[in-house]
Amino acid sequence: MNKNNIGKDILCYSVEISKECIELYLDNLYDSEIIKSIPVINIITSTLELKESISNYLFCKKLAYFIFNIQDISYNKRVKLYNKITKDDKYFHEKLFIVLDKFDEVKKADYLARLLKGYMNEIIDYSEFRRISLILTQIYIEDIEYLENHITDEYVYGVTGRSLYTVGLVMNVMFPGAINSENDYEEGFQYTSLAKKVYKCLFE
Repeated sequence: MNKNNIGKDILCYSVEISKECIELYLDNLYDSEIIKSIPVINIITSTLELKESISNYLFCKKLAYFIFNIQDISYNKRVKLYNKITKDDKYFHEKLFIVLDKFDEVKKADYLARLLKGYMNEIIDYSEFRRISLILTQIYIEDIEYLENHITDEYVYGVTGRSLYTVGLVMNVMFPGAINSENDYEEGFQYTSLAKKVYKCLFE
């Protein structure tokens, strides 16, 4: 692996694996030959004391999960994607590592892979890719799942609404929301255009 070109090694390395086997290989991170065959993972596992550091182990697991979940993009398209993304940001791979490291759920690495495909397909631009990547580091994963199941709702209320508001996925509206059990009005929120792009990248 060329240490000066880690971004290309991440995006352009090809590994044959079915989605059904991903969890199995990730659960056996130390012993999996497929995991060890990925150059960027191999160099990390060989230089870090994974067995003595939960954070290092989880980082490698998230990185492997990300790599596995971009394998359905053809190699030629991944090369074009690499050229496109490094034209927008030559420090892409460093920022990718930072984002993956901050994820509190391995599942978010899958969402990041879907987001990258949204950038590749020009659903979002690079600035939006970066913005949403950072949102993924902050958002509660159940709120992402709420977005998946309720994107067509006109309003969002309560704790979920306030949580989505803090990351910019909904906006506060001058609207007397639903009446709660104390007969008080709750705040109402509406999805932003960015939230609709997140939904399109992650769930369509």
